[in-house]
Amino acid sequence: MIVTHRISLTKLLAFTWPRLLVLAVFTALACLVMDQLGRDLLKALSYAAGFLGTALAFLIGFRNNSAYGRWWEGQRIWSRLKYDSRSFALLVQGLIGGAERTASVRKDMLHRQIAFAWWLNRYLRKLPPGAEVESLLAVDELQRAASVPRH
Repeated sequence: MIVTHRISLTKLLAFTWPRLLVLAVFTALACLVMDQLGRDLLKALSYAAGFLGTALAFLIGFRNNSAYGRWWEGQRIWSRLKYDSRSFALLVQGLIGGAERTASVRKDMLHRQIAFAWWLNRYLRKLPPGAEVESLLAVDELQRAASVPRH
């Protein structure tokens, strides 16, 4: 820890001499190479590096753009699934009467839709179905859904 506001030159050189030595050796080698090879060859190498760098920048840009396009398309599809699930839930609640016998049917339909969305979420991430699905489906439905082969 430095307590004073002034650093002496000897302390500064004591901390930085290995890095200064490496920098001096690298600079000397660069000057020697430039002297031996000539400036025309170095210009040609710099043009090639610039051309390859530009081509690589275009390639990375196009790949980045296509990856973002795929992500955006998946985001749109997932948002549409959420919107359609909400619409389905509103339709089920509005169209199926409020009798006690139909309330269990309405509840089962809504739970199956929610379980489908959760299961699809886990399936697309290549994960096994989570605990949230178990509370939404009956045991025989869980076994039937789990027996479907995965691709």
